[in-house]
Formats: sequence, structure tokens, C-alpha cells
Amino acid sequence: MKTLLLALALALAGCTTTMYRPVALPLPTRPVLTPVKASELQCLAPDTYTTIVNRERGYKTWGLELEAIIKANNAKAKP
Repeated sequence: MKTLLLALALALAGCTTTMYRPVALPLPTRPVLTPVKASELQCLAPDTYTTIVNRERGYKTWGLELEAIIKANNAKAKP
């Protein structure tokens, strides 16, 4: 009897459809960055300065992309 119930349960489970519904995600606030004066960066080598600028640009691009993904998800999550 248990075997029959188990086989029936497995057979019925294969017929189900999984539905995915987006859930609204909180949008984190953007951090307030402390400005850095050009005079404070004069001691850096040009290559180091370029590396820092590219790193900061990368973080900004990454954050904007994540924000766009969250907003797109939240638009789908609305009933």
C-alpha cells in the first residue's frame, strides 16, 4: 500500500508546473562618498592615479547596473 501511494505521489509530482513570481526587493540607498581633492592625489604616480580612477568608475557602473536590475525586477513584481 505504501509503495502504491509513493508511486502515485511521484507520478503526480511530475505533472506539476512550477510558477516563479518575482518578489519586490528593497533598493539600497546610494552611499555618500567623501570627495577627494586633486591636491591630495598629487603624491600618487600617474599609473596609480589611473588605476584608482578606473576602479571607482567600475564600482559606479556596477552599482548602476545592479540598481537597474532591481528596478526591473520590482516592476515585474507589481500585481
